[in-house]
Amino acid sequence: MSPSSRDSSPDLTEQAIEWFVLLHSEEAGADQHGQFAAWLARSPAHGEAYAAVEKLYGDMRQVAQAAQMHRAESISKPVQTARATRHPLGAATPEFSGKTAPRKTLWNRYGSRLLQTGLAAAAVWLFAILLILPEQFHLSDAWLSDHYTRTGEQREIRLADGSQVLLNTNSAVTVDYGPRLRQVRLLHGQARFEVAADAARPFEVISDDLKARALGTVFEVYRKETGEISVTVQEHAVSVTAGDGAAAVVEQGQRILYRPGHGLEAPEAVNLKLAAGWQQRRIMISDRPLGELLAEVDRYRLGRVFITDPELAKLPVTGVFSLDDPDAILVSVSKALALRSTQLGPWWIALHR
Repeated sequence: MSPSSRDSSPDLTEQAIEWFVLLHSEEAGADQHGQFAAWLARSPAHGEAYAAVEKLYGDMRQVAQAAQMHRAESISKPVQTARATRHPLGAATPEFSGKTAPRKTLWNRYGSRLLQTGLAAAAVWLFAILLILPEQFHLSDAWLSDHYTRTGEQREIRLADGSQVLLNTNSAVTVDYGPRLRQVRLLHGQARFEVAADAARPFEVISDDLKARALGTVFEVYRKETGEISVTVQEHAVSVTAGDGAAAVVEQGQRILYRPGHGLEAPEAVNLKLAAGWQQRRIMISDRPLGELLAEVDRYRLGRVFITDPELAKLPVTGVFSLDDPDAILVSVSKALALRSTQLGPWWIALHR
């Protein structure tokens, strides 16, 4: 199905990306070029959307070339010394965020001047932030947190009392231990807590206005970029309290969700083997939509993965995938579902039929 065969779409940018993929594939023939011309003629906005995608593709190539000239050592803070497992794309690679069109004209207008005036490293870093970094990336982590991880990285931290924290990709915490209370604040991301016993000092994890107090030893807290927070208990129990006063005790093998504006939901049973897969650097998924899997993969790699047809995002997926090579997951899933992939610059991948 060509992009123009749909009567409407909530996002012209998505249609433009679909056309870009199609026109750069072997499937593009006279009929497709005619349909593309008709799509462009619908309104000036259609032409602007396609031009934005084309320009973004070109600018991403520019940024990639410039990034190779200005290594990350000159623009990033040295990595913390705690034990870490890094994705091959780790901290030595400039990390970028995936917004679209308006930034490109800034590079065209000012890029060469900045390179000539010695501000090249700063310019590359700026465009890196705007174009490639995962949505959950937070630039301020190095200054506002006590411990943090970058894209694709996991880190084990041993706290002063012997408790252990495993931070997942792009996560950050602060630690505040006092004489009567041990408190960890999860700023964003996902972390597993193995709590050392200390009856005189309760152990709490706070994220936004949700508080989880350990009644046992092992639990996980995950704050998504949407603001949704989940608490999953692997051993014993956790007492959870929301800002509105709602409270619940979450037992081993249960998960509770908190959604801003909707409050605290009732605890539900969860498959701990699947839920804890990330702790072994695996994604374990059982009969879940492809879109859900790709959203998880995006957390561990630079760039974005797009699905050109919303129906493809609903395809069911079951499997165990290693996080050591997120791009290999895309290859494996594409083969299993008979999908094709098109590389859009160094970091964008579009999956389609």
